[in-house]
Parts: sequence; C-alpha cells; structure tokens
Amino acid sequence: MKTSLPRRPIVALVTLLLVAGVAWRVHTLRGAMMSGWRLALDGGAVTTMATLDDWYGERLSDVEDMATALRHEGSATASFELFRAVMQRGRFTAVWALDKQARSPASASSKSLYPEERAAVARALATRLPTLTPVIVLGRHKGFVSFAVPVPDSTQLDGPRVVLARVNIVTAIVPWAAGRPNAALSQFVAPTAGGAVLISVCPAETVPVCLDAVSPLRSDGPSAASLQLTPQFGRFVDPVGMPVLAATRFDQRVGWGIVRRIAVEDAVVPLRNELLLEGGILAALLVLAGLGLNAVHREGRVRRLREASAADKRLADHRRCIHRRAGGHGTGFPHPARECGSRAPPRLPPRRAARPEGEHPVSRGGARRGARAA
Repeated sequence: MKTSLPRRPIVALVTLLLVAGVAWRVHTLRGAMMSGWRLALDGGAVTTMATLDDWYGERLSDVEDMATALRHEGSATASFELFRAVMQRGRFTAVWALDKQARSPASASSKSLYPEERAAVARALATRLPTLTPVIVLGRHKGFVSFAVPVPDSTQLDGPRVVLARVNIVTAIVPWAAGRPNAALSQFVAPTAGGAVLISVCPAETVPVCLDAVSPLRSDGPSAASLQLTPQFGRFVDPVGMPVLAATRFDQRVGWGIVRRIAVEDAVVPLRNELLLEGGILAALLVLAGLGLNAVHREGRVRRLREASAADKRLADHRRCIHRRAGGHGTGFPHPARECGSRAPPRLPPRRAARPEGEHPVSRGGARRGARAA
C-alpha cells in the first residue's frame, strides 16, 4: 500500500530551508563586501598618508635648507635672493627670516603674519624644533599652512633665528587630486583648537579642493576617529549626516588624520546587483521546478484517468459479451462467461472519496477493530 507524507509540513520545511539559505547567502556576500572594502579603503588610506609624508618632507627640507643657508650667510639680507629663488619654484607663497622678537629683518614678501604663524614661531624658538601651523582658512578654496624652522646654531643675538615659509594648501593638493581618479575618496583632517579643518577633493566645483572648518567634531564621525593613534575601519556618520564606510589613519609626523571613505549607498551597489542576479536565477529555477512538478502531476492524473477509462471499457465489453451469449443461445450454453474469456472481469482502480474537512483518515486495521467492537 502506498503512503504519502502530508503536504503542509513538507511545504513549510522547504520554505524554512529556502529562507535559511537566502539569509546565509546574504550574510556571506555582506561579509565578503565588507572585507573587500576594508582592504581597498585601508590601502588607499596608507597610500594617501605616504603621499602626505612625502609632501611634508619636501617642504620641510626646503625650509631647513634655507635656515642652514641663512646661518652660513650670517646675514638675512644676503639670503634674500635665496628666498626669492625658492619662492619662484612655486612651493611657497611667502618666506620670512625672523629674529627672536618675531621681527623680519629680511623677507621675500610684504605680507604680514597671521596669529597662528606668530604662535608657531614662538614654539619653534622655545623648542628649537620645526613647527607646522594649523590650517589657516580664509575661504572654502583658500587656506595656508606655514613651516617655522629655527636657524641651527645661531649665535647672533639680534640676527635671524627662525625661517617661516607659507604654503597655499589648496594649490599644493590640486596636482595630487588631478592625477588620481579616486582622490575624492580621501580626506585630510588637520586639527585645530576647537575642532578640525577638513581638506577634501570636490571635483564638481571650480577649484577641486575644498576646506571646511568643523567645530566640534562628531564623536561617531570618521574625522574624530582619524585623530586617534589606532587605525579604524567601520561604519561612521560624516559631518553632513551621511552614513559612510571609512578607514582611518593618523600621520604622527605631520599630526594630521587621514580618512578614506565611501558612502554606504554606493558601497552596497555591488552587493545589491549580486543579490538581484542570484535572486532572479533562484526565482527562475523555482518557476521551472514548479512547472515541472505541475507537469508531472498532470501527467500522472491523465494516466490514471486513461487507465480508469480503459478498465470501464473492458468491463462494459465483458458484460455485453455475456449478455449477448446468454440471450442469443438460450440455455444451450450454461456458462456463457467462459465463451467471453476465462479471465475475471477487470477491476476498476480505487478512487479516493472526498473526506469532510477536519476528518482524519482511518487505517484498515482500525476500521476492522471498530467494526468488531460495534
């Protein structure tokens, strides 16, 4: 006797397995996406930090050369031509040789000093170490940083003690941004007293480098994380409130943070496309499987109907034969069924009767026991 499992538990089990498989696949793809972005963003942050170190080293070396030349010349006036030659190379917008009162006996520029520059000169005189000023923001596309380098072994009481060189930070970064297609993913974070200046690449604007002074920094933002010594990666919220995936680094030599970030909605595009593709393939396979099962079910049903129809026809033919033999020959043939074939009449295949809803099937043994009890 053939038995069949209930259909509802099977459908529920298949649905549960399908949902579990989809959830596992989404989790796997998301993990692969996060790992890929971590490698890409972290590598970009390291490369950007190396570029910043190179730029800082070149500018600092130029200022140190000027300070060394000033010591050998022994006179700020004699070094004036050296200052002008350095400025003509386009690396600095202004250069000063300052004494211990921050006065300028010689200068290659008539510009005055900003308060941040005077503070940097005082620190350089006190520590005898090179000092970099915070970014001085004068507009969205205009800002400066200055290098203050003490003159080595200066013995002149009233002579130059510090060389101060000013750099236009926007024009310094523009060539770097123009030569890298993914430069817009990078951001420099220059700390200030109350927050930081964010130096970003903005290709949609006329000048492709933008300066934004932010105070205070968001605690859940990548800019604040970049000023920590430990490199970080994860999901952050940028200053305008947009979720981003970011990798951060802190450049201890320069004192700036490096952020390499991408908007979350852009980062999940490959994942979304992969899920749509695999979801479409899965849906097509399910449709094909459903059509195949439906075709098999219909074929079995048609076969059973044909077998039942053939059995009905054979039974009807057998009965007509018996009737014809018995009626045509009278009592001359006491066994007319033998003339119509020695096999028993065909038996019709069993047909299932519809059960009322909620009634459970009863086995044959249970039916017999119930009949005996009655």
